[in-house]
Amino acid sequence: MCKRQVRGLAVLVALCAVFAIVSGSRRASACTGPTCWGVTSFVAQGGTGGCLFPNGSGTNISGCTLSNPGWSVTSSGQIKVNGLCLGASGSYAVLGTCTGGTSQSWKFTSGQIINQGTSQCLVDAQADSNDYAGLGYCGIDYAPNLWMPLGFPMLFPLRENTSDCVEDKNSQYNSDNNDTLLATCSTFAQEEWQLNIFPLNSSTYYAMVNVGDGYALDIYAGHINGSGVGVVDLATANGTPAQQWFFASEAATPGGSVLIESGLNSGGSCLDLQGNYVNLLTPFDAYSCNSGSGNGNNNAQLFTPYIVGFPH
Repeated sequence: MCKRQVRGLAVLVALCAVFAIVSGSRRASACTGPTCWGVTSFVAQGGTGGCLFPNGSGTNISGCTLSNPGWSVTSSGQIKVNGLCLGASGSYAVLGTCTGGTSQSWKFTSGQIINQGTSQCLVDAQADSNDYAGLGYCGIDYAPNLWMPLGFPMLFPLRENTSDCVEDKNSQYNSDNNDTLLATCSTFAQEEWQLNIFPLNSSTYYAMVNVGDGYALDIYAGHINGSGVGVVDLATANGTPAQQWFFASEAATPGGSVLIESGLNSGGSCLDLQGNYVNLLTPFDAYSCNSGSGNGNNNAQLFTPYIVGFPH
């Protein structure tokens, strides 16, 4: 019998083999490169929730597909596609010949893509079928300027202590109780995570995958209880809502940090340290984002994510 304690809640997971079919088995291979399935873009967290595509000298935001926009990022802050660089021009994000100027230099921090020349944020400019990326207000309380990188490795440091990160400990402990722990941030792949879109049964799915071993960050058996609590483990990527995680914020969320919200429970459950203890080797689980301790002031739910090898 598999059992786990979550903040005093005994989560019974008997019939593990049955649940594993829902949540994914513990067999996976590491990502086969920095982008795994080869799709790189940025997913708009507000508006239509589509992907950023090039559109002539501008951009378009439409449904994410396996048609690879082919975005890349550089250590100097360039965001490139088709040999062109994304830049700022007034209230528009435009594509043009790469010049090395500050208007084409960006940084990514806590879900925001910030132009280093204008200090404006890339925003999902319209919430309709004609979405495009513009420049505007920066602030994590404004959903249209939150973006989830797709296919780019990220680190998830805690806001409380940015030297501590979410780490995949499965390969070390191979235990449901220690799948994801808080550990000192470093440069090895077990601390790098990326949202991927991948093909399965003629459809496309999302999963938040660990770059080191290819396991997906998963809510066990896809189960969130009535209090918004679920067991976080690692499983083979299967693209269920239990493996989809996105950035979110609340009115009380302190500046410079985001919540990492599950695709389950209508986005009402967030990645959180067990017991609200900000201590190394504490496991992560999912708890209500709107609980008394999870209203944006809970340090165990607040993160400052960034893209590996890109300014932040």
